[in-house]
Amino acid sequence: LPAMAAPSSSLYVRNLPPNVTEPLLVAAFSQQPGFTTARLRMRKSGQAYAFVEFVDVAAGSAAFSRYQGYRFSPTDPQGIAVEFAKET
Repeated sequence: LPAMAAPSSSLYVRNLPPNVTEPLLVAAFSQQPGFTTARLRMRKSGQAYAFVEFVDVAAGSAAFSRYQGYRFSPTDPQGIAVEFAKET
């Protein structure tokens, strides 16, 4: 198994539903104290992923726990996967 990145104020989010939008991401993650930004990106395959930023590691860690497996809609086949973004 790959080593998990150290806790961070930045989260990498994958397994997003195909209909997700940046405003939807912001609406979901901005409920977490310390939220600053959410950026939606698209792979060439059409698969969406996102980076979500928080003010500090404590806020990022709280969001990591809260949003693991989060579903934007009850009909989403699977919840999202949240990882700590590797520091660049």
